[in-house]
Amino acid sequence: MIVYKVKKDDTLLNIARRFKTTVAKIKELNKIETVRFGERIIIEQSDGRKEYTVGPFETLATIAKKFGTTETDLKKMNGNEVKIGEKINIPI
Repeated sequence: MIVYKVKKDDTLLNIARRFKTTVAKIKELNKIETVRFGERIIIEQSDGRKEYTVGPFETLATIAKKFGTTETDLKKMNGNEVKIGEKINIPI
């Protein structure tokens, strides 16, 4: 884990991408919903992937939002479509 000082124009999403983690993980570790300039936050880095099983009514867009990533990133890892019950990779 590292302590990161939030820079001007930082967002949770670009911080998560920079450190190869998820928005959800940053929020969970720091008990926050957003970041402010100058704030110090804890970041847990990971180079791995998380496996996730697609549920009813889920799309790549809804899964991306749930895990703080992008639909484009999910498509790069899993293809353009997902089916209920399919196991997909989520970047973490």
